[in-house]
Amino acid sequence: MTGRAALYFSPERSVPPTIVPPERPLGIPALIAALLTNPLRALSRELYENPIVVYRGLGRPTAFVMAPELVREVFHDQSGSFAKNPLDRRIMARALGNGILIAGDDDWRWQRRVVAPLFTPAALTHTVPTIAAAARRLLAHWSASGPARVHDIGAAMVDLTFDIIHRTMLVDGIASDGAAIKRAIATYLAPITWEIAYDFLGLPEWMPHPGTWRMARAAKAARSEIAGLVAARRQSGRMGDDLLGRLIEARDERTGSPVSDGQIVDNLLTFLTAGHETTARVLTWSLYLAAFLPGWNDRMAKEIREVAGDDDISGEHVERLGLTRRFIHEAMRLFPSAPIISRVTCRAVVLGGQRLAAGTRVLVPIYVIHRHRSIWREPDVFDPDRFADAAQIARPRYAFMPFGAGPRMCVGASFAMIEATVIMATLVRAARFETVGDPPPEPVTGITLTPDRPLLLKVTPA
Repeated sequence: MTGRAALYFSPERSVPPTIVPPERPLGIPALIAALLTNPLRALSRELYENPIVVYRGLGRPTAFVMAPELVREVFHDQSGSFAKNPLDRRIMARALGNGILIAGDDDWRWQRRVVAPLFTPAALTHTVPTIAAAARRLLAHWSASGPARVHDIGAAMVDLTFDIIHRTMLVDGIASDGAAIKRAIATYLAPITWEIAYDFLGLPEWMPHPGTWRMARAAKAARSEIAGLVAARRQSGRMGDDLLGRLIEARDERTGSPVSDGQIVDNLLTFLTAGHETTARVLTWSLYLAAFLPGWNDRMAKEIREVAGDDDISGEHVERLGLTRRFIHEAMRLFPSAPIISRVTCRAVVLGGQRLAAGTRVLVPIYVIHRHRSIWREPDVFDPDRFADAAQIARPRYAFMPFGAGPRMCVGASFAMIEATVIMATLVRAARFETVGDPPPEPVTGITLTPDRPLLLKVTPA
């Protein structure tokens, strides 16, 4: 097969769109092209069928780890042998500095302790009304634009989740809905595949690529906006119990000194970026699947009405929306927001019978693991019942990792699931979503898994 049609295993509507992996590892020209356009296209079929695959030909050795028991070795049993990949810092440090997402273990620990109280069950319960109100405002905006209109769902979810994250993490909110920050974040993330390709080819960080200066300007703009929020809060004298207040009042446990404004900007921008971008992608793909598979959409809508009637979705409702949560989990299995996690060996180690030298790049391809032939039955078929209680108990712990794994698993995982469930329930109960156009979108990996083009859906009030 050639052309775009070759990207998908099946045209049947019971099977969501996916990329057909190449039969064999790509040659150098094709590999570079894939890394620059969509690194998922470089993941060959053998990765979907084997527990570990090691390539030693290009640059430094690279090990792809898929078997859940080996992933456990990387993130838990032998975690001391696997450090954060310098690629993470190369990609994000200009914008996020030494924030919790890319900090080394010592800095990461105290930062995690500072923010953890914001994500306790009690704290998260208080966010539900804010989330539901934001989803209702989006529905009202759609209704005002007229019935059965086509909307860019991806863009709408980015706006919605950004609105929620700054209203729940910042008591003062952000002026003008944070348009400048959102724009700077989007500009910064757009050329990320160049950084991935350059790192894979062993090119130095100082070597510019076509997106270098755009990323630098965007990082400067975003950090400047956040620094203004920090300065305004300090000037007001009101700390508050939100993320910004906690960071201002925090102390470095090693030195006892206050956190610098630069470190506050690092973490505030980290949470504003990661806290809305990943959940926006979860919702984008979930709504696409609800449109792609209308039978499941109808089942969800029925459950939501039975559980909540016409009431606002509450924390108590979230616990009872079993099908809706399983639907979101299955969407995250097929389209994980963070499709690849990277590490590097800091000493020689044996993994799955393979000896990995110090400095080996170790990639845990979540996208592949979630579709692996030895882990999942009919892995390309959409089936939320995989996440019924009995099925989850029988499955290996490291077979499903939408929020990462190990000690550095996303601190906001519970918040993201509550947010996604409340939004999906609010939207699916009030509107019907239908696909428009053909072919389906291609998932593209950068920092998150995004559609390769605006994801347009027709939205009709239910």
